Amino acid sequence: MIFPPHTAWMAGVIGALCLIAQASAQDAQEAPAAPPRYVRLTYRVTTDRVSTTEAVRKGNRIVPHTETTVTVTLGPRVVDFANEDGRRTLLDYESGWGHVIDRAGETYRSAPLLAHFGFLDIEMFNRRKLGGVLAATDVDDPAFAPVELSILFGWPDARDDADITSATADGHTIWSLADDELTRFAPSEHQLDEAQSAALDRFLQRRCHLHWEVREEIVATERAPTVLRYRWHNTGERATAAWTLVSCEYSDTAPTGIDGLTRDFPDSGLGRLARRVLQPDDDAPERLSHEDLVGLSNAARDAGRPGDAALLLIESNLRNGTNAAEELRALLVDADAAKSIRALLGSVSRANSDPKRGVAELDAVDRSTLTHPAILDVLRANGLANMGRIDDALTAFITALDALPYLSAAYNDLGMALHRAFRTGDAWLAWEIGRSMGPNHPTWQGVQGLEQHLRDTYGELL
Repeated sequence: MIFPPHTAWMAGVIGALCLIAQASAQDAQEAPAAPPRYVRLTYRVTTDRVSTTEAVRKGNRIVPHTETTVTVTLGPRVVDFANEDGRRTLLDYESGWGHVIDRAGETYRSAPLLAHFGFLDIEMFNRRKLGGVLAATDVDDPAFAPVELSILFGWPDARDDADITSATADGHTIWSLADDELTRFAPSEHQLDEAQSAALDRFLQRRCHLHWEVREEIVATERAPTVLRYRWHNTGERATAAWTLVSCEYSDTAPTGIDGLTRDFPDSGLGRLARRVLQPDDDAPERLSHEDLVGLSNAARDAGRPGDAALLLIESNLRNGTNAAEELRALLVDADAAKSIRALLGSVSRANSDPKRGVAELDAVDRSTLTHPAILDVLRANGLANMGRIDDALTAFITALDALPYLSAAYNDLGMALHRAFRTGDAWLAWEIGRSMGPNHPTWQGVQGLEQHLRDTYGELL
């Protein structure tokens, strides 16, 4: 076709577009298909355990031999694994949450991924401290050696300077410490992309006991293990696990999540509080505002109960983070009232500085004069925690919060006590409850600092 002169430029444009379209179509035909985003691996796992040091096992029963099947799905910022019992653990690194899913019951339980590293952080510290104590006795348990802590937790102990060597034999890579074989690995033919390899790294750290240097070398192969055998020491025992690949499937379908399921909570006092606050029903108690509590405080003042009036202002701060200094100063105008209030606040302060005396003084307070006597249990609980009586402190916290479930700041202190008890999952649940009511309360600065420390330390696995 011959175009008129005034359309020659347009013809050139059209011709160029045609050539581009043809080239694009050819490129589309020749471009390789994107690799599947997810890989699903099924392993047969056997574990054998033997006792090493009875003195530190304290009679804990060892199951000598177990066998199970584990299926793990690896993909972009997600790890999903399940045992034969059908319960799945879904680790969603995009949201920062982990879920244990019970499809049979159509329920799930959730915890921030930080809770796992919170336990790792505090337990490694505890093991180092306990190892130092045992070193001064005649009890010798290899589980407390720095290299063994690195293996147990899959994270480097700062004192670990072990010389781990590697060798190859019959298609296996073998890592050893002197003559002690630590890990044996054989790669499969199944290749992992970058996202799947990163997910494998997270899975191995969480589920297996591999020295961190060994784990890095396995992940660097970008291959799913066909054989993985490793040994570790825990308190009073030595164990060996062997993983054998049964099947491998690739898919573009992500693991099913928690949509349509109901969140479940522990069958405990804390779980009861979580249900009341996070899943409130029509019978949920009324949430009092700062103005409501100031009104109750004024009524207590007018009734000649200045201590009760002051505690109601403290309650307002615990609920809402409201600064009630102005209202408290107004209570102190009356000299007799000021004397009573200062005595009570002195006992509250001593629950922290001199907890034995402070708790005794709070126990002596006449509860019948208080509008909300459970506020004393919160103050007592902190004193008990400061005395090291963690179980008693936890009981006092739960008792107080059963009566006054909306004390946002009290969940901070409850979580701290749970954290000290190594119950990190419960600690983060307590903090979740409290932050759901008062996310901007200044009490959360300590928790935020802890969480930032964990992100800074373990960020590569988050």
